[in-house]
Amino acid sequence: MVDGQRFPVMNEKYELRRELGEGKTSKVYLANDLEVRDQKYAIKILKNDYIENDEKAQDQVIKEVAVLETLKHSGIVGIYDYGDDGKIVKASGKVKENVVYIVLEYIAGGLLFEVC
Repeated sequence: MVDGQRFPVMNEKYELRRELGEGKTSKVYLANDLEVRDQKYAIKILKNDYIENDEKAQDQVIKEVAVLETLKHSGIVGIYDYGDDGKIVKASGKVKENVVYIVLEYIAGGLLFEVC
C-alpha cells in the first residue's frame, strides 16, 4: 500500500472510488477530487485494446470531447478535463501511464437507459 492509500489515484488529483460501468471501449469510475473532497466526477478511461486496435479511436475521442465542450446545458453532462497522458497509481504501488481519459460531471441515478 502506498502511504495509506486505499484507492487508485489518477494524475495525483482524482481518487477512483468504484466502477460505475463498462462498455466495449471504456470503463467509467466514480472519483473524488483529492483537493475538494465533496466534488465527485465520472471518469471515463478508454481501454488499451480499443485505442491500440482501432486506428480511428483517438479521433473519435477527440470528436467526443469537442462536442461535449461546445454543449452547455443543464440537461447535458459537463466535461472538466481530458487527455492521453493520464497516470494511475494503484494502492499496491503499481503505475499505469499514458491512460486516455475524460473527466465528466457526475450525476447520480444510474445509467440513462435504465431510467428511461
